[in-house]
Amino acid sequence: MESPDAAGDPVARPPYHAVVEGGDLDCGSGLLLIIRRAMAPLAPGQVLEVRSRERSVAEDLPAWCRMVGHEWVGAWPGDGQTTYYQVRKGAEVREPKTLSQDLDALKGFRWTVRWSARPSAPGTAFARNQSWPTGAPLDFGPETEAPTAVELLGSALAAELGAGFLREAGRRGLTVDAIEARVTVEVTALLSALDLAAEGDPVVGPIEATLYVASPDPADAIDAAAWAVERRAPILASLKRATPVHVRWELV
Repeated sequence: MESPDAAGDPVARPPYHAVVEGGDLDCGSGLLLIIRRAMAPLAPGQVLEVRSRERSVAEDLPAWCRMVGHEWVGAWPGDGQTTYYQVRKGAEVREPKTLSQDLDALKGFRWTVRWSARPSAPGTAFARNQSWPTGAPLDFGPETEAPTAVELLGSALAAELGAGFLREAGRRGLTVDAIEARVTVEVTALLSALDLAAEGDPVVGPIEATLYVASPDPADAIDAAAWAVERRAPILASLKRATPVHVRWELV
């Protein structure tokens, strides 16, 4: 379906002057910053195309255009789950901050997580508008009320690499049908961690992470995107400084 005009008739997708591969980023997770950087060198009247798989962009991007003075051109279906959005640069842009101010603010940004619990009950972690249950530091049963702290650590690494790959693949124009991560975490001096031994310092590691990527694209393109993800993964880098971490990518 093509984007309709004011009379409801379909309009062909216009030519554009620059492209942003937004992947799965939403407007609150850095997409607007990328758009602003891509829009900066364009002349008023030129068109930026934003390609995104994130559904919320369909509502948030037009609202942002109205707020800052750009012209919303329209939206067109792309390949798979990708939608092509177009924005025409306005003559008088009303940005609340300059790009350099945004970049300076990002350098000092801190994420905050709050946690609370009652005796004999799982804890709850809170961050922004989200909350999730947390269990014991360690648990060995086949079932549990909530993930342990070690499992949450593993899921954080999996999410960083998996979501990071989806974003990088979108930037590179790669097709990803699905991605799955498996992370195995060991704890050394486990008996000491359980207070069953007096000696030994409990340490997380080694950690093994395998990511399975379903894609029709060639292996070298997948490997290049995976390398870029690992190079920019702060959780992975921090863990590697403290313990052995091995990451493997498999194209399936």
